[in-house]
Amino acid sequence: MHQFHVPRPRRGLSTLEVMVSIGIAMIGLLGALALMPVAGSLASRGLNADRMARVGTNAVEEFDIRGFRSPTFWVRRGPDGLYPVNPLTDATLAGTSFCIDPRFYAINTDHGSYPPYNVLTAPGANLNPVLAPQVDAGYFPYYQPAGFPRMIRISLLRSNDVPLPLAWTAGTPAMYPINSVVPAQMSLLQANDIFSGRDDLAFRRPDDNTLPPQQVFSPIANPLFGSNEVARREYNAQLSWLATVAPKATASNTDLYTLSIVVFHQRNAGFPLPRAIDYTGTRPAVQTERLLNVTFVRGDFSAKDLVLTTRPFLNGYPDAAKAELDVQEGDWLMLSASTPSGQGLFRWCRVIDTDSEPLPVIPLTPGGPWKRGVVIDGPDWLSESYRNTSTGLPLFPTQATLVTGVIGVFEKTIRLESSSLWR
Repeated sequence: MHQFHVPRPRRGLSTLEVMVSIGIAMIGLLGALALMPVAGSLASRGLNADRMARVGTNAVEEFDIRGFRSPTFWVRRGPDGLYPVNPLTDATLAGTSFCIDPRFYAINTDHGSYPPYNVLTAPGANLNPVLAPQVDAGYFPYYQPAGFPRMIRISLLRSNDVPLPLAWTAGTPAMYPINSVVPAQMSLLQANDIFSGRDDLAFRRPDDNTLPPQQVFSPIANPLFGSNEVARREYNAQLSWLATVAPKATASNTDLYTLSIVVFHQRNAGFPLPRAIDYTGTRPAVQTERLLNVTFVRGDFSAKDLVLTTRPFLNGYPDAAKAELDVQEGDWLMLSASTPSGQGLFRWCRVIDTDSEPLPVIPLTPGGPWKRGVVIDGPDWLSESYRNTSTGLPLFPTQATLVTGVIGVFEKTIRLESSSLWR
């Protein structure tokens, strides 16, 4: 006799089991959603790194192609006009380092101003009294206490055949040199075109989401036909660059320099100079250029562990001091120190790690300085000749310049160009 097994009816999921299943699914979805901002941030950083590599390598080549290695292009403001900056012919500039920053210089020297100042605060007025102490836009960084090494911040001529010096016309403000038909110094429009990355093309999204993005073209008027024609593709110019040029040795007769192309992401196009009131209040803004004192943790120049300390003028302003120490992994800083000859040494390094937050310097003093530890990546800072042979400590103090927005630095050894032998 055959026996048949009758299956038992399947029991449905209980309410508790359903709730547990939903909870597990929600946790998984929330975990995936939490990773999306991180993934987006990493993707954005990757795109910026790719663009930075292209802009940096292109800038190194463009610096050579445009002839900027020739000091005949270099110029700075004087009290009565433009003056040439040529360390190959001017003995007073031998061994000096320079920061070639025409965009910054054009903004802060508008209308023939001297010394350079920021024109956005009160155009037409003498703004130097309202700036923070020891601020001078003619140097890099613009904070330069007496006795500290500095780079001279310079601009470029529109072409290298302009006779110098050029005197300003009478009147206030002085607009143009009297012996030049057009402004001899590179204009902001020209500087923006040369010193900005041009590979991030601009697109416009149509209102209809089904249509693809459209490239933005700049029109130009055609006087013959009374119409506008396409001139070129527009770009966002989120990446820009400047150049620092420092001698390879402290000897006054050297023409070998280290060219550093410093690439920025979304650099402040207003180039504001700090005022005294910018360091007051509970939420002071982070200044675009900050000068900090440096201590080597083990007293060794070859060590990569540094302690950045705020300078005395910030004592009494703890919030401003913390803002000065705003540094993160991936940022860049420029080390600087004096030499026995009195010239400065400069080197860019990348920050690969930092303390979680700034801390007050011990022993604690009311309103005293603040500090933050960082780890840098780069070559040894100084040689044995700059250390005390008995203690191993530095013979000369070291400073660090932090500049907001720097995402990459490209270095190359160059030889400054003198006049052609064929002329």
